[in-house]
Amino acid sequence: VHSLVRCGKGTLYVKVISGSNLTLPRISSTAPKNTKKLRNIVQTDNHECISPYVVVRVDEGSNRENLIQHTNVVQDNGFNPWWDSLFEFEIQQREFAILSFLVYHDNGERG
Repeated sequence: VHSLVRCGKGTLYVKVISGSNLTLPRISSTAPKNTKKLRNIVQTDNHECISPYVVVRVDEGSNRENLIQHTNVVQDNGFNPWWDSLFEFEIQQREFAILSFLVYHDNGERG
C-alpha cells in the first residue's frame, strides 16, 4: 500500500543553476559524413567560445509527448554560464518519468 502513494501524478520542480568549462565539441576528420553540418558550425570563424543553453526534458514513456523547456542563451560564456532558471513539469506517471539535461550551443538561430 505504501508504494501506491508514491505512484501517479505530481509536480516536478527543476532548477538549472549554472555550468562550468563547457567547450565546443571537436569533430575529427574521420567523423561520419552526416556530421558535416555540425563541423561547419563548430569551426565558424575559428571562434572557440560557446553560447550555451540547456534543454530540460521529461519523458514519461507513454503516448504523451515529451515535456520540454529550455533556459535562455548565455552569449560567449562556456567557462561559467549562469542560468538560475526554475522549471515546473506536471507529471502524469511519476514511476516512468525520465529526466534529461541537454546542453547545446546557440549558433545564432535562437535568441
